[in-house]
Amino acid sequence: MNIYLMIGILLNTALIVINRFIYKLPHKIQLPLLILGLVLIGIGAAQLGKLCR
Repeated sequence: MNIYLMIGILLNTALIVINRFIYKLPHKIQLPLLILGLVLIGIGAAQLGKLCR
């Protein structure tokens, strides 16, 4: 598995769990981090697709 893909999934999972069960994060902090996680997942998926071909 790609490192970018793993970091993106872990970042988004951690943010969702923290926001839901531990502490309600402000939108100014949560939204950029969620977008960063999605970008990392996209980069990891793109690299994984290039390796398989």
